[in-house]
Amino acid sequence: MRTEMHEEVPVVHLAGSLSMGGECQSLTDAVQKEFAAGRYRVVLDLDGLQFVDSAGLGQIVALRRTAAEAGGALVLAGPRGKVRDILQLTRLDQLILVRAGVAEAIEAVRS
Repeated sequence: MRTEMHEEVPVVHLAGSLSMGGECQSLTDAVQKEFAAGRYRVVLDLDGLQFVDSAGLGQIVALRRTAAEAGGALVLAGPRGKVRDILQLTRLDQLILVRAGVAEAIEAVRS
């Protein structure tokens, strides 16, 4: 997991799996670091993510809520395969903005 700044928007790149344990904590730490710096408009790049469990989904929802409560937004970029399917199945794609790629997600989070 790594974070890059794109047009003053933090983009957190996820890879592998997001499941109960270390991965969820790493995501929380990365996004909370941005929140602590006053950046509440964050993109999660899911292109490299191959698996997410209910704990991972719950963490994404919690981070989205924190961002929204601060007047910001959390946008998901590039989910594919099983990750895209689980977002659709759980209808989280209706709760959280999802865009095809990072550029589109950055545009969405800025507006």
